[in-house]
Order: sequence, then structure tokens, then C-alpha cells
Amino acid sequence: GNMNTSSGTIYFYIQTCFGNCDDIDFIEIDSPTNTSYSSQSINFTTHIGTYQDMDDNLNYSSCLISIDGSPNQTMTLSNNFDTANLTNTSIQDGTHTALIWCNSTENIYDTASITFSIDSNPPLITIESPTNTTYNSASIDFNISSNEALSYCSFSLDLGSNNFTMTKINDTFFNYTNSSMVDGQYTAEFWCNDTSNNVNATEYVTFTLDSTSPLITINSPLNTFYDTTWLTFNVSLNEAGDWCGYNLDNENDRGTPIWRNLTKINDTHFSVLKTGLSDEANHYIKFKCNDTSGNMNTSSGTIYFYIQTCFGNCDDVDFIEIDSPTNT
Repeated sequence: GNMNTSSGTIYFYIQTCFGNCDDIDFIEIDSPTNTSYSSQSINFTTHIGTYQDMDDNLNYSSCLISIDGSPNQTMTLSNNFDTANLTNTSIQDGTHTALIWCNSTENIYDTASITFSIDSNPPLITIESPTNTTYNSASIDFNISSNEALSYCSFSLDLGSNNFTMTKINDTFFNYTNSSMVDGQYTAEFWCNDTSNNVNATEYVTFTLDSTSPLITINSPLNTFYDTTWLTFNVSLNEAGDWCGYNLDNENDRGTPIWRNLTKINDTHFSVLKTGLSDEANHYIKFKCNDTSGNMNTSSGTIYFYIQTCFGNCDDVDFIEIDSPTNT
């Protein structure tokens, strides 16, 4: 029946919950977070959290990390033994899970995990519009598409001096419409970044804007008299043309003018030989042409000319009287 009491008191701590428990934060992961990174170099950092109802400050004695089930790596402890870190510079693109295990100087241990992703590749950008061609409208749509989600896109027409922020239509398609462009040649350079902040600034396109109709010079016929029933109809343009036609004597199909083709001699000259013109008659002609951009113009005036081929002893015609020489 002899009784004794131990000379000292034993203090111990019970913990059954590790990881994301409401009141236990022995391991708090500062980096990385549950997001996407554009760099393959990731710094893993953790610090000691707080235990509920525990006054003593805890210190790390060791911390290990495993990435995607790989062999454990020892993390470096700070001088105060309250943080641990490790930098991995060769994590490949994709989704990863890091598991961190730490032990304290009081032999309390905990685990925590974090899932993150790596995307170090710049997005692929396709310029849908404009293309490398000539447009005849002052309103130009700038459209790009991508192989992945983008967060921002812009473009410049003057080597970056002025940038136009594009509108996000959906995750992979951006648009901007400029409705007040002037004639000239342009180079549009695009700048886009994805949701991991990878930038593609290598895509560009050169295009031309020509919204001005060609000027038509009528070389033949002229406002004059002709003594032949065949004439060359000939016009020239101030720029490269695609098509020219003529309308003679208001030829029409139920009110719709009929335009006959001229032959393209070169980029700026069009011509045709017209035979069988009505004799002793007034004629009038108009021309219409479009340039290579599709801009159409109609000659500003109508040419009036007269055909008469009979002179001398023609019935009721005494247009020319020869005084000398005589038939002698």
C-alpha cells in the first residue's frame, strides 16, 4: 500500500488532423499557389502556422517535399527555423502536385499539398483579318484567334507608338474595328499574352487601303466630227485598272445601261476598235472603269461626236465644195 507520485510532470500533445484542418496550420504553403505559372522555375516556400490552445512557439526541425510522387527533396530551413524553401528550376509544362512534410522540434509533424500548373509556351496567334491584300473600304476589321485562352491583345500600326486594345469576343478570339483609316500601306503588329502571361509579339501583316476611284482620261473619241464608221475607243487611268467598259448611245436592256468591254492594253490603258458606227448620225459615249481594289468610276462627262462619210455628189449633202483644182 505504499504510494508514490512521479517527481515530474510529463507534457504531451495530441494531434489527429493533418493538412487542411480548421484549427491547425502547422504548414502554411506560401508559394506556389493554386494557379498557372509561365516560368519553369518554381520556389516552394512554407512557414509555421499556429496551433489552437498551444502557447509554445514551434520550430521546424526538417521539411521534405515531393513533386508528383518524385523522391523526397530536403528543403532549406531559415535561421529562425520557422520557414522552409526549395527552388526547382526544371519543372515541365503541365499540372503538378507538391506534397510537403515537416517535423517540428517538438516531434509534431504535418503534411500539406498544393496543385499548380506550368505553361511556359507563348500562345499561337493567327491573324484572321486583315490579310496581305488591298482593301477599298476605310473600315478595317482586325481579328486574331489563338490555340489557347488569352487574357489581352493589342496591335499597332506605327511600330508601337500608338497601340489599340482589342475586344475579347471569347477566350481565343479578339477583335478591333477601325472605321476611319486613310489610304496607304500599313503593317499591323500584334501583341498578345495568355492567362499564364506568356507573350507572343511576333505576328504581323502588311496590307494596303485604296478607297479612291480611278481617274479616267478619254483619249478617243473626242467631241468632234469623224469621216469614218470605225473608231478606236481608248481611255487611260491614273492607276492600275482591272476593267473598263463603254456605253454607246445609251444602249440599255429595259432601262439598265449595257456596258461593253474594252480590251486591257496594259495596267493603265484600255482600248477597243468599234466598227459599223451609224453614218450621218450623232453619237454619244460614256466610260466606266474600276481599279484593282474594286473602286469604280464613271467618266465625268459624255463625249458627243458626229459620223459622216459621204462627201461630194451625195444626195442632199454639200458639206465640202472643192474650189481648186477643177476637173481640167
